[in-house]
Amino acid sequence: MSRPELRRSRQGGGCIPNTPEGADADDEKTVQHAHPPISRHLRKYLTRRTPSLQGIVFSHTKPQYKPATSLTGPTDPIPIHPLAQQHTGLDYECELVAVIGKPCADVPEARALDYVLGYAVGNDVSHRDWQLKLGGGQWSLGKGFDGWAPFGPGIVSGKLIADPQALGIRTRVNGQTVQDSRTGDMVFGVARTIAFLSQGTTLMPGDVIFTGT
Repeated sequence: MSRPELRRSRQGGGCIPNTPEGADADDEKTVQHAHPPISRHLRKYLTRRTPSLQGIVFSHTKPQYKPATSLTGPTDPIPIHPLAQQHTGLDYECELVAVIGKPCADVPEARALDYVLGYAVGNDVSHRDWQLKLGGGQWSLGKGFDGWAPFGPGIVSGKLIADPQALGIRTRVNGQTVQDSRTGDMVFGVARTIAFLSQGTTLMPGDVIFTGT
């Protein structure tokens, strides 16, 4: 089965299927601004590390949270609040993003991917001084400033990605590659992450999970 092509829509800034045969070509629009695919749901964040590179082995996941106000579009300017400008340590983290598609509670790892609507790519913008030295931590000013979770521009259906642990992921800054890895390096894969997060906390449609870097 061939994959549907995507085009942009001026109305809403998302990706929508290409015009089917017999449809009016005048319906096609040109995107003016790409909004985040999901913008009203709490963003859940999970750390990952590569033991072979970091010398660290985790026995459990470490859930962290960002406010929904962190979510923004993939090409939006990233605002740097005056508090963040007082110190150094602004940083990027390119991450695979999973979007929940239906209510998910206490699901086993073997069925966890059935609850994924699709996948996107995001930037977990961070401030190392606020995260590690100034008391901002992982739950507040270290990562939670407004506009510090850009992702998108679209969500790729989970039906088109059979294995989310077989993807390349990289970051380029001013044309230079600064991160280049694969999701197979994740200590805790997407399925295990969802199974863990859904224990005692129901994940809802539109919840956004950044899987760490």
